[in-house]
Amino acid sequence: MAAQVSKPVDIEKIVKTLMGDEWMVKCGIGGVLAAAALVAILYSFLCLPIFVACEALMIGYCLRCMRQKAANPESKLPEWNEWGDLFASGITWIALQTGIWLFFGSIQGLILAFCCGFAFNEKSPDLSSVWTIAGCGVVSLAVAIMSALSSYTMVNFAIEENKKAAFSFIKVARAFLKYPTHLGGGFLLATGIQWLSVIIPCITLIGVFLVPSSFFVGQVLSSIILARHWQAWQES
Repeated sequence: MAAQVSKPVDIEKIVKTLMGDEWMVKCGIGGVLAAAALVAILYSFLCLPIFVACEALMIGYCLRCMRQKAANPESKLPEWNEWGDLFASGITWIALQTGIWLFFGSIQGLILAFCCGFAFNEKSPDLSSVWTIAGCGVVSLAVAIMSALSSYTMVNFAIEENKKAAFSFIKVARAFLKYPTHLGGGFLLATGIQWLSVIIPCITLIGVFLVPSSFFVGQVLSSIILARHWQAWQES
């Protein structure tokens, strides 16, 4: 039977803490970076370095939020300072995750190619469909699991501040097996907030212009939720 976390995460308290002093200014800076990244990548592929730089700063800030909120949930949002440190943290995480997902993606591609190969060689349409569905299902499930594990390895990386922590998939997997409801719920909530931060502004024409800012707010809130869920099971 899965263990239970003795101190459940108070989501309402997290939101109230987020709306602390100067939160609009701090999130506004992130929104400007998000907008700059979007404009840069849409304008020209040659602007990719600008896109990556903006993303690195935003991710670096989210890592700082995770580290600070995991240590003290009552703390305010961190300041936008020591930009070199923010960039270094963010670009390190981007580089490590790019390598991990390229390796993982190549394995999933082989699995999908293997299943599709059997599907095309089957004379029975029903068996072909089974192989195709099985291949897509396995890949989708693997991506979902990997995404959940990566979310919490990001928190672990932020807290421990070393590259080795970014590969702590076994540690995170063990935590999931022990507290599946708690950590799984945190991941689903964070993911849902991130999606809603883009979908809701897009419902109205005017809201589309607010997508970069709302996206960054969603990033920050999701980061805090993940950090608190990760820290809560360690404190239980």
